[in-house]
Amino acid sequence: MEDRMANGPQNQLGCGWKFPVQFECVSGKPKAAQVMMSRDADNIKESLQVLFSTQPYERVMRAGYGCDLQAFVFENISDGLRTEIRQMISDAVQTYEPRGTLVSIDFRPDSNSPWTLNIDIAYRIPLNNTVQHVGGRLNFGSPQGGWLAQ
Repeated sequence: MEDRMANGPQNQLGCGWKFPVQFECVSGKPKAAQVMMSRDADNIKESLQVLFSTQPYERVMRAGYGCDLQAFVFENISDGLRTEIRQMISDAVQTYEPRGTLVSIDFRPDSNSPWTLNIDIAYRIPLNNTVQHVGGRLNFGSPQGGWLAQ
């Protein structure tokens, strides 16, 4: 029974290194550690966080991978800018995360910081038809700018 469940829809969503990278001790082996893994829906969410945090050309072997959200640093927050950000996120998800389809991208101003925009991205996992959310913040008043995971 366990073998059949191991091949169910959840396990077909993939696994990879947990992000941020973490290690765990190997039981029974002092001074031995292994990389912690994320699986299934968690793996997709972490993959999206990495995608939004990566600038294009940061990865040598996948130069186009990433989402150039840092390009909007010092821009004025407007409807036009939200449209550009929505399109950039949509293109990145469609190109680099085939395990999910975009449902919505919602923007909410940060009440504590007028130069920060909170973003909630809803995506559907077609394999099990569930909707998941990933959130982050864009800081427009800082040279670091870019995507900050929530």
